[in-house]
Amino acid sequence: MSPASDNPVRPDDDLIDRIVREVLLRLADTSTVATTPPALPSVITADDVEAVPSGGALTVSEKAVVTPAARDILRARKVQLVRTGAPAANSASRVVVLHQDGSGREIEPDDELVRRTVASLQDGAVGAVVVVRHPHRLVVKLNRHALVVAAVVLAGHEEALREDDFFPNVLVTSLGTPQALVRRWYGYLAESASRRGMYGSP
Repeated sequence: MSPASDNPVRPDDDLIDRIVREVLLRLADTSTVATTPPALPSVITADDVEAVPSGGALTVSEKAVVTPAARDILRARKVQLVRTGAPAANSASRVVVLHQDGSGREIEPDDELVRRTVASLQDGAVGAVVVVRHPHRLVVKLNRHALVVAAVVLAGHEEALREDDFFPNVLVTSLGTPQALVRRWYGYLAESASRRGMYGSP
């Protein structure tokens, strides 16, 4: 056997390094293209909202600015504004329950409950059940905010939950409502949000 057969030709080390480097760069470029999400607008206008079907959801960045005209259309068309960037959570922690104090003094006035409800939605909650002394009055104040679609629900009066084209994300009930009903309405909001794709992947 000739000496050449005993010593097979080995590829140049520099050539191997160059090939490996090119392959890795190509894979990195492909990965970047596949995982980079489309940029979300930083300002939401009326045109953005009008492009969403009534009762649908519009996903925006966590700090996006919503113009006054866009807020009016959000409210009129019952479009849900979903802000990204909030901490991920399981479904049980994405619906909040807020209570007004049941004593004779107003520990938590309506305006403070409104502020806390809106803040919860801005922080990533997909719904809230609010237990309050004057539910109808609070619903009027809540519905002035673009993030909120509020409805009154009382024991024996749950008409708002049976509407096919109405998707409240805040349910307001009266003090003294049985806990079993509060839990049921909590579950309704979680299920409704899940059906509409408001939760991220578990």
